[in-house]
Amino acid sequence: MLNLQKSFLLPISLRGLSNMPKGSVVENIEVVHKGKWLETHHINYVDPHGNKRQWEAMSYVSRPELSGGFDSVCVIAVLKRNLHHNCFVLVKQFRPPLGCYSIEFPAGLCDSDDADVHTTALRELYEETGYSGLIADETAIDLPTSLDPGTENSRIALVNVVIDGDDPKNVNCKQHLDDGEFIEVVLLPVRGLLDRLRKVVAESAEKVVIDSRLYALAMGLEMGIGLSTKKNICENTEADTVTAESAVYSNP
Repeated sequence: MLNLQKSFLLPISLRGLSNMPKGSVVENIEVVHKGKWLETHHINYVDPHGNKRQWEAMSYVSRPELSGGFDSVCVIAVLKRNLHHNCFVLVKQFRPPLGCYSIEFPAGLCDSDDADVHTTALRELYEETGYSGLIADETAIDLPTSLDPGTENSRIALVNVVIDGDDPKNVNCKQHLDDGEFIEVVLLPVRGLLDRLRKVVAESAEKVVIDSRLYALAMGLEMGIGLSTKKNICENTEADTVTAESAVYSNP
């Protein structure tokens, strides 16, 4: 069996978090600039030691919140087809703040008339990729999540979707993009995702950046495979050791 480091087995309170000062409080928020989609703020707050401080941040001008306080969704969709590898459905689009293209999950803002984040997720997937999917796990959204907590207050829901690629409506399907949207659909196999992303970046004719959420998932898949492999090796080694010891004790 794997030998976990001792620090991983300690309660959270014994890993230094209990000594962290508490009590930061936001006093007020000043709007510095308001655009069509975003506004910037000065957040005046008091730190745990009673010192007054200011933080620069931004937020969406219109921020409808659905159940759970979510205002946006990120759709982790897997396309399943007979005689094909399962693939993540991704999108590639030009991102002006980066000055280049980005490969990312389909995503978007919640509408005030959306019933829930699942409705938003399926709508965004259909609009950006043309695919119609089903929610893979309706109970998966159970933790508070943030998009970029150092600069904004957006709360994003990560929604798992499965797509039946053999369904006629998902064969040669067409995107339903808004004016000004230029999105390319990218299908990459679930197995070996990290290597495929590296290959896409290396072979792309233009500069491409991988969205951190997508890269984190690709790394997580590789880490899971690595941990599983190490676990099997340790278990096999331990089993061989036990077998060898049994042979020693059983032989005259």
